[in-house]
Amino acid sequence: MKRWLLLLAVLVAPLLTSQAVPHRGGESYVYLSFYQDSTHLNLQISARDLNRALGLDLPWERDYARPKPPEEAALRAAVAARLDTIRTYAENAFTLRAAGGDPIPRTFTGFSTLGAGDKIGYFVVLKYDLDHTAIPEAMEVGFEALFEVDRSRRNLVIIDQDWRTSTFQEEANEILFLDPGRPIQTLDLSGATLWSGFLGMVRFGIIHILEGLDHILFLLALVLPAVLIREGKRWKPVQNFRTAFWKIVTIVTFFTIAHSVTLALAALKIVSLPSLLVESIIAGSIAVAAIHNLAPRFIRHEATIAFAFGLFHGFGFASLLEPLGLGQEYTALTLLGFNLGVEVGQVFIIALIFPVLYLIRRPSWYRTVVLRYGSVLLILIAAFWFVERAFEVPLTAKVKDLIRPLYYALIGR
Repeated sequence: MKRWLLLLAVLVAPLLTSQAVPHRGGESYVYLSFYQDSTHLNLQISARDLNRALGLDLPWERDYARPKPPEEAALRAAVAARLDTIRTYAENAFTLRAAGGDPIPRTFTGFSTLGAGDKIGYFVVLKYDLDHTAIPEAMEVGFEALFEVDRSRRNLVIIDQDWRTSTFQEEANEILFLDPGRPIQTLDLSGATLWSGFLGMVRFGIIHILEGLDHILFLLALVLPAVLIREGKRWKPVQNFRTAFWKIVTIVTFFTIAHSVTLALAALKIVSLPSLLVESIIAGSIAVAAIHNLAPRFIRHEATIAFAFGLFHGFGFASLLEPLGLGQEYTALTLLGFNLGVEVGQVFIIALIFPVLYLIRRPSWYRTVVLRYGSVLLILIAAFWFVERAFEVPLTAKVKDLIRPLYYALIGR
């Protein structure tokens, strides 16, 4: 038993303790975000590199052991005091113009800091708005920061957001790799189309339903009893596939209708609910569906449960679209594409789970082990999430803190 627990810890701990580090040492970055009615630019240089290039003494190291490292405040103060010097250096190293044409106007809007890995430290982020009307399909982009002191260096140009190229936040694409031999290169957006953007939103919806564990577990709680029928006070296996199939189709259809309605209402800003409330109810919906498996009170009304809680799941899906900065022109295509992706993801999940449950529905252990104990496990997971979300208690962080020492003890750092 102990061996199994140790193995489970080794397998799970990397997922709980991993840190996403999008930046690497020895590189600076140009981030471009294209929205329907605005375009934004970020120039990112590590504080350590700014010290190297300009002879500054910016604090750059980051200590991940502290939740809010005080050195970040010290860095912000130091950058604010030397902002003119840093801006002059970065802007002189940066080039953005229409291919073979004039520079694209930009307006400085402020700065921030961004923590990367322990050995890399903090980045200084300079923020700009670009003249959206002057953005051509092809433009020349260059960023020669640190090339004067390091000829082996490369800097990256990244599209962080562009609906038409199906690039969305958290899915940044490294487009150009600049080096001293080719410090300025051409960025061609002529292939960007509404169709590629629509397909990108479909993919966006598929990915997020597959990654949305709370939505998957809610569906699972509804699917577990779909291969059974209630007679008196006992669950019994359904006699044919058609009965079970139409039951699950009805449940999923009602869930789909509900979350499609609230997804549209929230995305169009017609109805808005606090995120804390929505996420808490989504966690609670898993528990309610699972409790109903153990103590059914609404037999033949599972579709009603799916519809009622599906309304809140729709608000949860809508929160994924908020960062995309959608304008009126793309709203319909975005909602259609994203919703279609969610449905494709749902069908994929049901197609994997449902046939297996149907095949194993007859043995008594299905009703005890799979339905009963599976539902109890779902209730425990839902309760964990509900407490964490509703009362803003960082339970996940506490679990990470408990598991991390064991993980390091078993496999090292």
